Amino acid sequence: MKKYKILRDTKIEYKSRTLYRIQALKSFSNVKEGDVGGFIARHYNLSHDGTCWIFDDAKVYDKAQVRDSACVYDSACVCDRSQVSDSACIYDSARVYGSAQVYGSAWIEDSASVFGKARVTGNAKISDDVCIHGSACVYDRARIFGDAQVFGNAKITGDTLVCDSVCVCDDASTSGKAEIFGSACVCGSAEISGDAQVSGTSVVGRNAKFFGQSAVKTGEWLETPLQIQGSKHFLNMLTPEILKIGCLKKPLERWLKNYRSIGKRYQYTIAEIEEYEKYIKAFHHRYAEKKGEE
Repeated sequence: MKKYKILRDTKIEYKSRTLYRIQALKSFSNVKEGDVGGFIARHYNLSHDGTCWIFDDAKVYDKAQVRDSACVYDSACVCDRSQVSDSACIYDSARVYGSAQVYGSAWIEDSASVFGKARVTGNAKISDDVCIHGSACVYDRARIFGDAQVFGNAKITGDTLVCDSVCVCDDASTSGKAEIFGSACVCGSAEISGDAQVSGTSVVGRNAKFFGQSAVKTGEWLETPLQIQGSKHFLNMLTPEILKIGCLKKPLERWLKNYRSIGKRYQYTIAEIEEYEKYIKAFHHRYAEKKGEE
């Protein structure tokens, strides 16, 4: 038995297409028999199987399809050859088009767009004015908001947070609890993982890898920077001049000059101070001396 019918007398013209309202022929999930739904062009657009539904003034047309338990709400639009399936939800004025696929328990909301050959799945949540396109993939519990863009062959996985005006593109990937925000750009074959943070105007590219508790705010990072997990705190370059040890951020030269007094102030043991002396000198050799040579 079909679960809905097309109301041929209730139609609209939308982007040179004629779309028709639907009406439920039986009750299922949150839909009651007789409820009027959104708009489709033909039966192919909304499967008669499962509990999928198109609510409000949402529109599904062309060769796009909504199936399984997926739902489209508000004034959202699904078109071209895109697919929305499983228990995915599309809300507000969000758009899914091209050959994009949204499935799993993914949410697309606000004015976000997913298009091209992009895929969004798992429990991923895409909101605000985000654009996911190209062959990009967003999985797991990733959250992307602001006006961020993810495209190319980029992969956003794990519990990654991407927001603001960030760009993640090419073959770049993120995982773990990585956070990328500000106006940062992650490109090339860069990898951001663990609890790493990339923010500000940082550009991370080529084969650079950031992991652990690494954090950068500015600069161009085209190779994997020195990152050390000491016995007490993690060390990494926050900017090309600023070394971060634990929560302390100071210029490399200041660390080199004052590491003993700083260590005593923060109750490092003599052995720990000697350990971190080696680390600081290693950072100074790699960055400060290298910069001087340039």
